[in-house]
Amino acid sequence: MRDFLAPNPYEDAGRITEYLLGGHEVFSVMGSSEDVLGSGRTVLGGDSVLSDGEWIWRGDLWFYVRTHDVELPGEFLARIRQHDYLVPAGNEPRMIAVAEYVAASLRTGRSGRRTLDSPMPDATRIDIDDPEVDMDRGQRLLYRGEPFTGEVEEHLGGAPVSLDSYVEGVRHGPGREWYKDGTLRSEATAREGLPVGTSREWHPNGVLAAEVEFSGNGTAMVAERRWDEEGRPTKNWHAGRGKTPPTAKWHRPGEDRE
Repeated sequence: MRDFLAPNPYEDAGRITEYLLGGHEVFSVMGSSEDVLGSGRTVLGGDSVLSDGEWIWRGDLWFYVRTHDVELPGEFLARIRQHDYLVPAGNEPRMIAVAEYVAASLRTGRSGRRTLDSPMPDATRIDIDDPEVDMDRGQRLLYRGEPFTGEVEEHLGGAPVSLDSYVEGVRHGPGREWYKDGTLRSEATAREGLPVGTSREWHPNGVLAAEVEFSGNGTAMVAERRWDEEGRPTKNWHAGRGKTPPTAKWHRPGEDRE
């Protein structure tokens, strides 16, 4: 690992971290991984495997980029910046193929980049209003009595208003919300039920309303910035610079929205 440390940190390391955290999870490992470079810290979901459909990486790569200035392959870095630090929407047949490739790689010890073109069936996606959707006492989302893994969508008046990723009944991965007219309302990333990376909200007119940055393990809010509908800044808070921030609120599945 030390052979891959960059001579200088990336100026856009925070945005690169968002991309890495927002990858589509193709192999899930619950629990934590230890920092192999000796900081003594652990990373939730570090042994999981994520992908953007072309590149494959470990769930703790964001930590090494942010904490130890680990250098990424030039082609991968160019792809991240080309997509404006947003992981492309998952092409489900491709993601299934990636998952199969990862499983085979773990068995044989292969790793690296892969281009995949094999057509596969659609991934599992359910509607939150499906009568077979329920919640257990631990607030895990169930489908047909079992903890659900896949995507959960919600509609209001026939229009999609949210799409969230779940693993074993717990929010894990990217999530988005839309206004009824289709305008993007918010986007965020969860890891084992906790918010990580940077979440964003937009006003109905499309102007950015808020950016909230969370710690890598999802246990604390570290920065909050807000703007009015004209784009004028109304708040700029950073940890250690003043009052305790408000508690972050996640919508529960099926929760009413304005």
